[in-house]
Amino acid sequence: MEGADVVVGIAGVARAAALPERTFALVEEGGRLYITGDRPRTVLAGALYWLHHTARGTAPALPFTRTSPYRERLILEDFPFHCYAPTGFDFDPRAYAENLVALGYTSMECNRFSRREPLQPYWGNYLFTNPSVAPFVWTKWHEGVWQRDIVEANAAELRACVEVALEYDLDPSVTSFLPRPYPDVFFEVHPHLKGFYSRNPFLERGNHPGKYCVNTDHPDGLAFYNSVYAELLKANPEIRHFFFWHSDLGTRFWGDGEGPSKRTRAELVIEFHHEFQGVLDRAGVQAQVWINPWHMDDVPMEKLNSGLPPSVGYAVKETAGIYHYCGTTRIRLKDLNVICADIGEVPREIQSLAKKSGRPVCIGQYLDFSEDLDPIMGAPHPLMTFRKFLTLNACAHETSSTNWGILSPDVAKCRVNQDVIREMSWGAGASCIPELLPVLMPAGLGEDARGLVHDAWRKVDLALQAWPQFWGLRFEDSGLRLRWLVKPFLLECTPVPEEKKNYYLDHQLYRIDSPAPFQDFMDVTPAQAGEVSRCYSDMIELLARAEELFGLAAERAGAECREWIAVQIPPTRWMRLFFTTYKNLFAFHCLPERDILTARHQQHIREEIKNVDEILAHLDEARDCLVVASLGKWGQCFGPDVGEDFRKKRELLAWTLDTHSSGGLRTSATISPVIF
Repeated sequence: MEGADVVVGIAGVARAAALPERTFALVEEGGRLYITGDRPRTVLAGALYWLHHTARGTAPALPFTRTSPYRERLILEDFPFHCYAPTGFDFDPRAYAENLVALGYTSMECNRFSRREPLQPYWGNYLFTNPSVAPFVWTKWHEGVWQRDIVEANAAELRACVEVALEYDLDPSVTSFLPRPYPDVFFEVHPHLKGFYSRNPFLERGNHPGKYCVNTDHPDGLAFYNSVYAELLKANPEIRHFFFWHSDLGTRFWGDGEGPSKRTRAELVIEFHHEFQGVLDRAGVQAQVWINPWHMDDVPMEKLNSGLPPSVGYAVKETAGIYHYCGTTRIRLKDLNVICADIGEVPREIQSLAKKSGRPVCIGQYLDFSEDLDPIMGAPHPLMTFRKFLTLNACAHETSSTNWGILSPDVAKCRVNQDVIREMSWGAGASCIPELLPVLMPAGLGEDARGLVHDAWRKVDLALQAWPQFWGLRFEDSGLRLRWLVKPFLLECTPVPEEKKNYYLDHQLYRIDSPAPFQDFMDVTPAQAGEVSRCYSDMIELLARAEELFGLAAERAGAECREWIAVQIPPTRWMRLFFTTYKNLFAFHCLPERDILTARHQQHIREEIKNVDEILAHLDEARDCLVVASLGKWGQCFGPDVGEDFRKKRELLAWTLDTHSSGGLRTSATISPVIF
């Protein structure tokens, strides 16, 4: 087909008159290539599929037809798009939207702030996470609370995102945490709307006051939300999906009997959704509403299920409430992201509940970028991504979402996970990964190099499956939000001047300076920490071997395939380096001595100094594989001073050793070094 004319159009062309929904077709006739589909986005997906595989030398034989087995593929909690972009993390929104179409998605999450929204101290960081709808519209409730020019800038940003989605035939969606804690000034202006007082243990430990949520048990609370969403729909009537989280990031309705009317939490949730359905009806908007049951353990789901409007569905993570072995500890986890492809108890319960009332269920998965590995972009785990599709097919697959987002191709050089998503979303039907390898790897890659790449993927896969994920061991939580990736290893007896700690405390959501990591998103005991450290040692060996295998494959590949292999090395190395920090951290803190710096403590500090040196060198080469906020310090990703953060960590590690050598710390020289 080289040099052939290409004809692109929707179904109606005689060659594709009866295409089923979610189908594209590639047909060659008379020296022309016809690309068609049932609607604009499937036509575009077909064209992008052809271009992708033609560039790889893996173009399919014609005629070629693909039908997606998934009616709806949604995006939920898209951190790069709506959370990181306003902090200065740049990418092309059109390249991003086009990529969603190529990968078989039908929707695009659109609520993100403009860069006029200021980066704020600890609590304000939460606002960027699935931003509340209120700062995108102006109502009578906004006077004296929000700055109108910033709200208008946010509204323009949201509208621009909606228009990009529509341009690519994607259904715009909005994710809201509600009722969300609002700034103090809101309740100074509207004191009667003070609802649930949200002050989690981290706020308490950081000596921060809590924040109030809007009181929906007062008629004005519901009137406020009604006006907010009415204005949103007036400006953006094309929104087709609304995701609601009612119990995360401080969000909460009154508990049973706590509010003025003494009603139950379930009754308040039900009331809100009937009100919201009325807003949709009055606006003439037909949109699917989804509730995520995350953290709603105190709400009787049977009562909720019987009282919600009939059209409301459930969006639930696939691994919520899953039992898993972290080392040799059996534990029920809130969820798992990219280390397990099994189904948890919660989605099974929700599916059973939904079946009784005929409600739709959206199964959420982490397939590419993830909370586990954030801020690393492009970590190659195609085997886990593949398994997750098999799980999706086995449990329910009409509607599903990819959580934490899909990285835009202009910022993610390594996209092997996305290659799996493309094939499986468009009905590849493989039963095991070897069946998919011919379309995942460039055609010009020789058998030897193919085997090396596949072996490297297996090493990464084994490392992730071995991860003793006590939930908060995710890089995003303990590593970034609590800053353990850049904190030095200190005992309580280490006399570090407070001003030397500001570099990591100033970035933190809570400004907590915990002496040990065991309660910082990580419910880990010292005994478990020792085992965790050994698990990390195994993972590090596997990842180091994966780097070697990728390197060997690149050496043996032709020039046209070398770059495809080489881009997989930097994110793999970032995983190894960050896991090494955790290995050293837990090896240091699991030691029984708390008030004395032993020889073993010193050994782990030296190992981490060596690791930080490698991190700094890798930053010079592969900073573009990390999410970095360029506009200032920010609590959920690295800031523009990421290199300086690691240098200051190194200085404090070295200072601890130097102070010991000069007799400034109480130490023991009688204990032989032990390397975990």
